[in-house]
Amino acid sequence: MEKRFNFEFDAEHLPKFREWIATRGGVIVWENQEIGGGAARKVMTPALTEDGAPYPPPNWRYGKPLLLDVDSAIVGTFTVLEKFRGRVKKFYWGMGLAAATEAKAEKLCELRRLRSPSSKFEYRYTFDFDYGATYAQVEIGEIVRELLRNMA
Repeated sequence: MEKRFNFEFDAEHLPKFREWIATRGGVIVWENQEIGGGAARKVMTPALTEDGAPYPPPNWRYGKPLLLDVDSAIVGTFTVLEKFRGRVKKFYWGMGLAAATEAKAEKLCELRRLRSPSSKFEYRYTFDFDYGATYAQVEIGEIVRELLRNMA
């Protein structure tokens, strides 16, 4: 594994990744090689199994392993400040937010940026399936990014 990979991940995964870095040879990032895409774009595993052997690919879809570059990896901490339910639209590549829902999320983020220019605000969404109808659960939040090596 000669290639190192810079990656941003959520703070909720930090304890597991620290353990893998300390005891299992690091963190491997596997990128989905399937042309059709598939649901998971990237999968993270420890570099070594518990026996010390190289970790095998998690599935046939994943190609060459990329070692996480600990010096440039970024940890993002997302704090939810507001939630709302929105509409979903089907696209040829899958599902996404309807234009009005996306505009509302962008506007709410922009309003928070105006109130607090030094902070960064983003939105994330998940899909809820409720009795045959599909909705998006949209979360507006503040994101704080920090280098992994600077975190205690």
